[in-house]
Amino acid sequence: MLVWLTTLSACSTLPASNVRPGRISNSPDTNPAETSQADRVWSGRFAVEGSPELAAASGRFTLERYPTRRRLDLLGPLGQVLARLDISAEGARLTRANGEVEVAEDANQLIEHALGWRLPVTQMERWLDGEFALVTERAADGTPRSAIDSEWRIRIDPPRRLALEWPADLNPAPALMPERRVRVRLLLDP
Repeated sequence: MLVWLTTLSACSTLPASNVRPGRISNSPDTNPAETSQADRVWSGRFAVEGSPELAAASGRFTLERYPTRRRLDLLGPLGQVLARLDISAEGARLTRANGEVEVAEDANQLIEHALGWRLPVTQMERWLDGEFALVTERAADGTPRSAIDSEWRIRIDPPRRLALEWPADLNPAPALMPERRVRVRLLLDP
């Protein structure tokens, strides 16, 4: 976990053209016209691993859906918020545990910049609801068991497990092999 915290606080090698670091007050980024409760909340455990140069990470997450925004909290082993990602029509804002804030137009770009590896935050809500661009395998009852979406391969083990792998092509030609591979496992709370 300590390695992941170090990774979370380190700078990435990606260009920061759309990511702007800055300090913003600690007041929550909320729309006063919204109700205080989320429409939908998903929570559970996550584990991330990848190519040898990427540090493994694990912990808990909470994804909240509000009428005009989404909030993803990445939590440490004692329940403390390590990072909070707020997504709205205006863009994405990542607040680290130390109060540093980064903003970007695209949430996926912001997470990749901050963590150093991909995480499909804008697709997670759809996937947790069982919606995928291309279902490649179905169970006998018709529910998706395997899918490909947004360059990710998704394995669904009902009722509460998802395994994500990027890139989706598991056998690319050696010349096309990406430098980084990412695997994310999600275990949803009952």
